[in-house]
Amino acid sequence: MQIPAQLPPAIINQTAQDREVGNQTIGAGDFLKLLITQLTNQDPMDPMDDKEFMAQMAQFSSLEQMTSLNQTMTDFVQGQQAVAASAYLGRDVTILPEDGSKQEEGLVSSITLGKDGQTQVEVGGKLYDTKRIQKVSLPT
Repeated sequence: MQIPAQLPPAIINQTAQDREVGNQTIGAGDFLKLLITQLTNQDPMDPMDDKEFMAQMAQFSSLEQMTSLNQTMTDFVQGQQAVAASAYLGRDVTILPEDGSKQEEGLVSSITLGKDGQTQVEVGGKLYDTKRIQKVSLPT
């Protein structure tokens, strides 16, 4: 594909902030806009190869499916963690606090799903991540 001698006014008039992409990701709408611009500005005497076009569409489709699958798996894992954490209810646990202080021991009174998606247990009125649990036993 050849680069047009004159860029469309929409591209020329963009501010530096508009052109900055940094860590942003390209979405379906962005891909289609890029594709339309590519098709609009191609040389009619040397059009884009249809095989290249199909390959780009297939890659984009695969990327969208992988993104969707990744989100589905993340949701599934969080759900499984919550189900697994329910086994701690009514059990005595020993917890190693994050600050490295003395181990806490007590009965798990509730399970909470934190804002970050991590499952937490409540012991003695305090919340702890389940990954901090060192020991689980039946109450005595």
